[in-house]
Amino acid sequence: MFKKLFLSISLLFLLSCSNKKTEYDTNGNKTKEYELINNKISGVYKEFYKNGDLKAIHKYKNGIRTDSSIYYNNKEEIVLIDKYLKNNILYQKEFNNNVLISEGKCSYKTQLDQYSYVNQIDKWKYYKKNGKIDKVIEYINLCGKQYSNQGWYFDNKGDTIKKYGNYFEIKFLPKNFKKKEVVCIQMIYKPIIYLNSDVMLCFDIENKVSKDFCNIHKVKLAKIYKTSEILKTYVKFESSGQKNLRGYIKEFFNKQATEQDSITSGERYLYFDIPIKVE
Repeated sequence: MFKKLFLSISLLFLLSCSNKKTEYDTNGNKTKEYELINNKISGVYKEFYKNGDLKAIHKYKNGIRTDSSIYYNNKEEIVLIDKYLKNNILYQKEFNNNVLISEGKCSYKTQLDQYSYVNQIDKWKYYKKNGKIDKVIEYINLCGKQYSNQGWYFDNKGDTIKKYGNYFEIKFLPKNFKKKEVVCIQMIYKPIIYLNSDVMLCFDIENKVSKDFCNIHKVKLAKIYKTSEILKTYVKFESSGQKNLRGYIKEFFNKQATEQDSITSGERYLYFDIPIKVE
């Protein structure tokens, strides 16, 4: 008797807390289908086109999106997959005709079904129609705005096409840094805006530049002009601990206009953030 009463009470409790919902537009077309548990969306959440075809599938737990969301076009083809990570970051895969065309991380404002993407971040991969890698673009948060920082382009063999890329490589970075020890850091910069442009390395070793580089033009930076293929600088840290060598590489040119080329000047900034541990 007690077991039956307990089961009845449990079933009544579940029914009162669980509530399946279906939403319709003004024309009576189903738009959404989901379940509320304790007044929070939980489980599978579906969105539909006006003709009833599936538009998107999400997964929720206690009102928060979890796992991946899948989006479809009106041909029932997958166009986008979002995998939710931590700290308002998701991993996104984009498709065209069911073929992967790009993938990478981006940030967003909210986890509800109505949310907006903020910025692409880190390195994004873009693919050719044959599925091979076409290019990799690094995006950074530059004072709240998305900035295309570095870029690598590839041929059908997967080799880097240096003609089109714009990036830097650390040629030499010591493994061990000691307090007050002078060490050499070497970089190679791949120019892009002009064949014989000038290059300048600007950096801060006192951790005054913010992570999003918002204050970089207000901080006094050390400057090194390129004299060879390698950008070489010497640094010394006065204290131990985790450091970040932040700065930018500025490529610029000034020239006289010609009949064939009326452009007289240009500049390009490439930002870097190199973590360094000082013993």
